[in-house]
Amino acid sequence: FLKTEWNRFEDFLGEGNSRSSLPVEAVRTYIFTEAIHCFSHAYNNTISPDIGLFHDIGECYCNIREYARAIQTFEFAWDLKRDDSRILARLADAYHAWKEDADTWKKARLLFREAFLYEPENIELDRLTTPWMLELVRKTEEAGFSGDEVALWLPLFAAAEHQFNVKRELEDHELSLLTGQVYALEKDIRQPGAETRRIMPRLLNRYLWLIDHYQVEENDTVKVDILKKKFQEMEPEFFKLIF
Repeated sequence: FLKTEWNRFEDFLGEGNSRSSLPVEAVRTYIFTEAIHCFSHAYNNTISPDIGLFHDIGECYCNIREYARAIQTFEFAWDLKRDDSRILARLADAYHAWKEDADTWKKARLLFREAFLYEPENIELDRLTTPWMLELVRKTEEAGFSGDEVALWLPLFAAAEHQFNVKRELEDHELSLLTGQVYALEKDIRQPGAETRRIMPRLLNRYLWLIDHYQVEENDTVKVDILKKKFQEMEPEFFKLIF
């Protein structure tokens, strides 16, 4: 309830300087500190860990700018579910806000890229604060995408602008999973009445991940060329922008 009312209050304040005034900051700190106490009490009374509670506690820490504690909370939740896009995006956002140094911002880029691989439509885009991410959201919307489509197509815009440029090595089981997902998506997109605008970005994003893997980790030019050809045939405009 406290979080909901605060969000309404922020909407009422708009984007002016009043958001950062001392009285507003004092109210913000009080509300979210109380919310942390409420969520922590709820957690202490649960039988099994609740990822939703950790998300809410981490969000509260972000709102009072205690980013180190937010990161600790989000990372605990991430350990419980490694493919939770919502948690990953909030963790990345907290890293970016925490410190203005190259290593921390690289970590944020790596985590953002990861978040938009799994279930990007679960990411709360309106809660992100990282400037370059907000710019990507704006550009994706200006391209004509709306609703869940924005999060689905955003990784393609990020790749075109080299924003998701911090990458990691895939583990064997991840490579196998991605390959299986590509096969399933390629089958789905060929079905009559397929939701192309939702299936295609998922598929193209996985092509990008596999291309990076085969290019950097295995130096397999044959597989890279096959994947690039598939990408180009499916989305020639993005192909020009990315490659």
